[in-house]
Amino acid sequence: TPPINGLERVVHLRGSGCNDDVDTDTAQDWRLRWTRIGASTPCVDQHLSDLQAMRPIIGPEAGVVDLVQWIDGATTSLQVQVYQITEANMVHALIRAAERGVEVQVVMDAGDDWWDEAALRNVDGMAASLSEAGIEVLLHGAEDDDAYAFMHAKIAVRDHEEVWLGSGNWKPSSAPGPGEDGNRDWSIIVESEQLVEALDVLLAMDRDPSSLYVRPAEATAPVGWTLPPTRALSGSVSSPVPGVASRELLTCPDDCIAGITGLLDEAEEEILLSLQYLELDWTWGWGDTPLLTSIHDAAARGVHVRVVLNGAYLDDEVQEVVDLLNEDWNASEGLDVSAVLMSSGEGVTKLHNKGAIVDREHVLISSINWGDSAMLRNREIGLIVHDVTLASVFLASWQEDWDRLDDQTDTDNDGLIDAWEVLHGTDRKSTRLNSSHQIIS
Repeated sequence: TPPINGLERVVHLRGSGCNDDVDTDTAQDWRLRWTRIGASTPCVDQHLSDLQAMRPIIGPEAGVVDLVQWIDGATTSLQVQVYQITEANMVHALIRAAERGVEVQVVMDAGDDWWDEAALRNVDGMAASLSEAGIEVLLHGAEDDDAYAFMHAKIAVRDHEEVWLGSGNWKPSSAPGPGEDGNRDWSIIVESEQLVEALDVLLAMDRDPSSLYVRPAEATAPVGWTLPPTRALSGSVSSPVPGVASRELLTCPDDCIAGITGLLDEAEEEILLSLQYLELDWTWGWGDTPLLTSIHDAAARGVHVRVVLNGAYLDDEVQEVVDLLNEDWNASEGLDVSAVLMSSGEGVTKLHNKGAIVDREHVLISSINWGDSAMLRNREIGLIVHDVTLASVFLASWQEDWDRLDDQTDTDNDGLIDAWEVLHGTDRKSTRLNSSHQIIS
């Protein structure tokens, strides 16, 4: 659905922008493609087939040990593009890499005025520590006319052979130490010559020093700021899954709407979502989110849909999504749709993920939140991997989050916590079936 009015700094382009479209003098030439003014258009082959040595990493149980060892294994180069890098062990690992002669390049977001002062100082301090070690550090933006609202991607390329990609920043919350509490995040390390070639194009565009939106980091840390020392890390790394898989590379704001809706539109039996949030209404005149339309269309044709949402920041908007899926789509329309708020658990504090599993074979691993800013204004990166074995690993984590119960989560906001409702046989997702129990209690 195109915008009703017009979107701030978002434009409608004809075709792909890569000079590969045939002019047929018909309306079919005007394929929907929305992008942000000044944003790059990576003209790369998105449908690749050589993913191997795929190592799924599921946080908070895994992450920092895998990544520090992966960085320490670099021999020639590291290209890093991550929204926020504040985990000290990872920063020290990048510095060690530079000291042993590895060419290290880092792109981070510069931050914005809504960040608190401590967060901005931390970004500037970490960037300065990396710069002092001889690492090229570039900061995207924080200006009103930037190409992106946020450089929100989370990717890294090692030795032009392996790629790390995920939903979590290189922060203590998304990469806690072994045994520490942290966020639910999905990421993956893969070997793929084709993926590296595609990302080389994208990374070069986003770190172009001639761009008005990119600036070198200051080499001097804020007054009074010091780099925290490295901590001892122990534990095993995640195991790879066998086989070779195909995948699609998604980039926002270039093609991620079409990529994700395409994944949902092709679902035949099941859609499982693990999301930090799902916005119902997109601003700037767009209207209803096309993602929501694709989810509803899938359910209407009989697809089983289950959604786990982050409950750590529960507000009216999050509750509205839960009520829409459970009360309207399920109870009123009879669609096979259910949503729950993820309960916290031992080690798991909140859901920071942006993932999907379709038909137990196709897995979305990405930085892409399911809202308008991510899709239309941010630099975001995602992978849709087609592999049953890989999907089964993430499916086990998704099921754990769906089943987990704590002593406070109340998905349907009826005053009865989910754990009590499950124990007493009522529906934790719907108030309609619980009215009698509410009166009794």
